Amino acid sequence: MFYRRLARLEADVLSLLRRLLAIKSLLPGIMKSLQHLACLACVYILSSVAGHAAVSAAFTYQGKLMDGTTAANGRYDLRFAVFDVAERGRPLAGPVTNAAVLVSNGVFTTAVDLGHVFNSDPRWLEVAVRLSKSETAFVVLTPRQEMTSTP
Repeated sequence: MFYRRLARLEADVLSLLRRLLAIKSLLPGIMKSLQHLACLACVYILSSVAGHAAVSAAFTYQGKLMDGTTAANGRYDLRFAVFDVAERGRPLAGPVTNAAVLVSNGVFTTAVDLGHVFNSDPRWLEVAVRLSKSETAFVVLTPRQEMTSTP
């Protein structure tokens, strides 16, 4: 009886050794696949981080400025601020002043960067203006412009 158990144990050990050898022969391929997978994960993570770092909060704002009933011409300082309400309230961002923006036939275009204050909540842009290089106070244009996303 003892010898049978010993023979069975020896057979089990030999079977286990064969399995371990089979697994060992697979290990280089598995390790190579894991290395490739780790490299791909690093590339994905780095490209995701680089892509997010390049995103700017700046947007292009184009408007029409009138001086009374006449289209404005010349250089103007434009001041921008973002609010979460259409009237009154405190700015969420800004004010940011873009100095000496060229206005031609009343039309101007400028880049505005108020930081990352945009989410799904409503936002209004307040624009104020004065002649460039002037010491006079800014004149706030009303009403504030509701900001909406575009595809």
